[in-house]
Amino acid sequence: MPGGKTHDLLNIIFIVFVFAIIAVYNIVISFDQDKVLVAFYIFIGSYIFSTFMLSPDLDLHKNRSKINWGILRWIWYPYSKIFKHRGISHSLIFGPITRIIYVYTMILLFQIAYFYISSRDFDDLNFFIIDEDYLNTYNILSFILGIYLPSIIHTLSDRLYTSLKRKLRR
Repeated sequence: MPGGKTHDLLNIIFIVFVFAIIAVYNIVISFDQDKVLVAFYIFIGSYIFSTFMLSPDLDLHKNRSKINWGILRWIWYPYSKIFKHRGISHSLIFGPITRIIYVYTMILLFQIAYFYISSRDFDDLNFFIIDEDYLNTYNILSFILGIYLPSIIHTLSDRLYTSLKRKLRR
């Protein structure tokens, strides 16, 4: 399998390619710049976050993504116990979903713990941490694409590497 640095490099090369396409597309076609810019920033932010923080390799005991979480890396240890390496966490469809649900669950647990410790009313618990003004189709699709693409690139590069390695052994 390619190492963590190789996966990061592939994701960075891909995002530079996307930047170039969007720049050319933006020059050729003019449209509502504000909506497109917000969606683009959401895509870039989620793509970078997914590349460095939500790697499919979070199911390993030690990896770069866990290190990137700093003092919060401990929250990923249950994840690495639940999911076996190259199992569902490397699935093209379900891998990113498992990590998103896991992060969302951790946020909710932190919120519940905070409300319990501070003796605040649970009616104030905010299950959606995103401003509703930003919840539109473009932004949601940009977020999903930004989370999924690095994972897809990671998984496909693993599969390609493994396939080439097997062919060379024959």
